[in-house]
Amino acid sequence: MKTLVLAMVLALSAFAHAQKIPKRPLGVPADAKHFNGKWYKVVLEKKTWHAARDKCKEMGGQLCVVPNAATWEFVKTLTEGAKLWIGATDEVTEGKWMWSDGTPVTFTDWAPGEPNNFGASEHYLAVNGKQWNDLPKQYAINNSVVVGFICEWK
Repeated sequence: MKTLVLAMVLALSAFAHAQKIPKRPLGVPADAKHFNGKWYKVVLEKKTWHAARDKCKEMGGQLCVVPNAATWEFVKTLTEGAKLWIGATDEVTEGKWMWSDGTPVTFTDWAPGEPNNFGASEHYLAVNGKQWNDLPKQYAINNSVVVGFICEWK
């Protein structure tokens, strides 16, 4: 029995050690959440996409980049259903979506019919915890209000 208990304690200890969150880098907010080597924080401030991007930079990070499905599943848990900016745009070339770190968007989860560039002005990516939508850079249009944004740090 002692051997079984010791084996279980060692196994749990190894699992806890493997799941250990690394030390938070200098400048990353205390309430940022860790996932896959990066830190994420929802900032509930109504701003244009550009102002949100600039605010993340001022804080030492960048607007959130979602390179894959695993990251998107994590980011969805942060949104709590709120409409938030993340860091993709096609403002340079219509239809060519790029992350704010300069990498191309390869993984997507667009809502049906999106991106549609409605009114030839929707060049910025907002999420609502379910799917993606392209929106104009201002935070409120046609009763659709972006209430904040997600920053990330490496």
